Amino acid sequence: MNNNYNYENGYNTRKPQNNTGLIVAIIITLCIFITVTTVLIIVLLKGGKNKEETTAEIATTTTEATTASTTEATTTEATTEATTEATTTEEPVPVPYAEANGLIWSDPYTGFSLPAYITVTDKTTEQNPVSTEFIVPYACEAAYTFGDITKTEPDIYGYVSITVPLTVVTDVKYNEIKNYGSGLYIDSHFKLPDISDYNEGRLLNLPSWDKEIDNYVQESSKNDIVWNGQTTTIYIERSLTRTYSDNGDSTYDKIGTTPEGYSIYELQTIWEYTYKFYVPADYNGLVFSLPRSGLTAEWYNIQSDNTSDHYVLGPDKKGYTFTPNELITIKINDYIR
Repeated sequence: MNNNYNYENGYNTRKPQNNTGLIVAIIITLCIFITVTTVLIIVLLKGGKNKEETTAEIATTTTEATTASTTEATTTEATTEATTEATTTEEPVPVPYAEANGLIWSDPYTGFSLPAYITVTDKTTEQNPVSTEFIVPYACEAAYTFGDITKTEPDIYGYVSITVPLTVVTDVKYNEIKNYGSGLYIDSHFKLPDISDYNEGRLLNLPSWDKEIDNYVQESSKNDIVWNGQTTTIYIERSLTRTYSDNGDSTYDKIGTTPEGYSIYELQTIWEYTYKFYVPADYNGLVFSLPRSGLTAEWYNIQSDNTSDHYVLGPDKKGYTFTPNELITIKINDYIR
């Protein structure tokens, strides 16, 4: 049966097939494909570009972070070095007392003499002094002579012993004006060296004498000082032997007569001291000092040594101060033989 029958005209006809819709559909499909493809390409291209930008940003950020870390590390290292340097830098060493005060050094081996002080005592009444209506003492000096200063080798503790021999000779003379009898005792007195530390200028403590006839000995005294930045202890001993010239005892010898007919008497006394210092092997700060004025009546009445509360230039126990020119100062370590 022919389905192409034309009912309107009463006859059968075959109309041409229409392909327009298909073409349109294909075109639309192609357009969509192209559009989608283009979009995808754009997206892909855009995505690649963003990735590169992101990578660059990451690289930049990483570089910046690395630079910052490096800078921070460098700064920290520099700060640490500066801090360490500031921490480890030693403070300036204080100028030693002897240098700051311009002490003037003397050679002990040349010897020197200083005024001594004479007392006249009544042995019965112990009156001192006795009236000068009976006797007139001559002016007296004490002659100081140092023997060889020596030092031992260091012991197992790193200490050495320094020995300083000192001999003092006094020659006392007097005129007898009236016969006083046998109860007079005339003696000479002189100033012993103060001992101090070169760096601190502080006088070192010496123990009191213990007397046994004409021999005197002392127990060891100890003093804490600062040496090479550390507190260390030095020990001091001293002993004395007293002898007399001529007759060998303390009896005054008659050596002449005054024009008035009064007797002149003389007695020479020899005082032999031995100082021993037990100090660290590298310690070189022992200083002896004596006032050039010698021993005065004021000093004699003090009856004891200065202590560590005092300094080389004073004030001393009487409140006196000294200039470097008024003292004989000896740096013992410079004269060790």
